[in-house]
Amino acid sequence: MKKYLIIANNGPEDPNRATVPFLTAKALVEKKIPIYIGTSCAMGRGLLSEDQEPLCTFVCGELGVPSQLADLIVDADNVIGF
Repeated sequence: MKKYLIIANNGPEDPNRATVPFLTAKALVEKKIPIYIGTSCAMGRGLLSEDQEPLCTFVCGELGVPSQLADLIVDADNVIGF
């Protein structure tokens, strides 16, 4: 099976554009496909402390440090950004 990596760079500054990444993540979770949340993105949205400690429970996603996300990019057959 091919591996796809989807990078979502939209957030609270444009809620309409951020809808697609969240719906995609929801569909992946429903299919039991793992999703990763970049630690810097989580920090920027107030989900992690400055020490990268979670300030909430991540029920459906795993936090990924930049080196882990880089490995996912290398391992993917296709990378999709939106």
